[in-house]
Amino acid sequence: MYASVSTFPILPGQLDQAIRIHDEVLPLVMQLPGIQSDVLLVDRSANTIVTIATYDTEEHAQVVPSGALREAMSALGAILAGQPDRKWYEVVTVTPTR
Repeated sequence: MYASVSTFPILPGQLDQAIRIHDEVLPLVMQLPGIQSDVLLVDRSANTIVTIATYDTEEHAQVVPSGALREAMSALGAILAGQPDRKWYEVVTVTPTR
């Protein structure tokens, strides 16, 4: 299993809008090949959101969004305070929920 971790610096006062955009885009994200989960983290003091998506293979984790998903994500560009950062990791351990 692999994870894609993306960090987005958001303009002050726009975090709720960023969360709305994430929620609107999520159905498209969940159609990506190999995706297994998506988590959204918010750091309100730093005006930052972080997404963690897990995939079945490294190749699927590194896919660059295209088509409808890329278009939907473009709305996020208007509220970014800087360049997003995306990194990939191998998932070694997952602790199941109770």
